[in-house]
Amino acid sequence: MAARKKNMTRDGAPTASSQPGDGGAAPQEVPEERVEVVTYAAAIDVAKGFGMVCTRVPGSRPDRRRQTVWRAEAAYGSVVTLMDHLRCEGIQRLVPGSTSGYWRIWYYLACATRRCCSGWR
Repeated sequence: MAARKKNMTRDGAPTASSQPGDGGAAPQEVPEERVEVVTYAAAIDVAKGFGMVCTRVPGSRPDRRRQTVWRAEAAYGSVVTLMDHLRCEGIQRLVPGSTSGYWRIWYYLACATRRCCSGWR
């Protein structure tokens, strides 16, 4: 029986090596995730009868951000007014926070006013 070389299996195939350059598996290329910076963003924490809205927009200096938090009622008129306000602020991304079915009014009115967001499915 012939002697096996180091790092070889019984059938002659190379084994995986933990040392670089040991004849192990070829290095794999891993794609980088695309990073998208959103300058004007808003989030809504949805509850039963209201939502807590937070907007983040550029501040007075390049290294500053202006953040505003307020309560918005989950009624048709209030949500439409909110979506109009977000449009006027130049909000680029609207992200929800909901663990129940109360998100529906926010989602449908956001889509109706062309403020659809990628976070809702």
